[in-house]
Amino acid sequence: MTEGSDQLLGYFVTDVEHAGPYTMLAEARAVAHGDPRFIGYLSSASFNRGFPEYVRAFNQAFLALPALKSEVVPSAASNSAVVVRSIKTPANGTYLAVVNTGVRQVDDVAITLPVSGSVRDAVTDAVVPLVNGKLVLSMYPAQLRSFRVGP
Repeated sequence: MTEGSDQLLGYFVTDVEHAGPYTMLAEARAVAHGDPRFIGYLSSASFNRGFPEYVRAFNQAFLALPALKSEVVPSAASNSAVVVRSIKTPANGTYLAVVNTGVRQVDDVAITLPVSGSVRDAVTDAVVPLVNGKLVLSMYPAQLRSFRVGP
């Protein structure tokens, strides 16, 4: 940085962190559109991130998914901002990664399941009720939810 011909500072770096749920937007979009087995975090000399409730919720949902290849389930969600990925396991049913890739809250999104069976939240193991055979969710921006569909 300079003022006129005077050197005020040497090397200068600035960074801006997204606020609230948007802090996880890059990771949410990486899960939705990339290989969700791997997530990288950019960090400097001291890794610190605000809004821990969103980071914690994302990481819990991400770590509840098995580290196996997945595939996008086309047109599974009634809202185009929501992406559904399916992870088939040999013995534990099919896992679903449901991601709101948008920057707005989405309500009453109907998810058509790629397989039949009972649905459980992969983080809490709670049974998730279906509405007319579909999973219906409200999701904040950049939210990741994990589910297991089993017999």
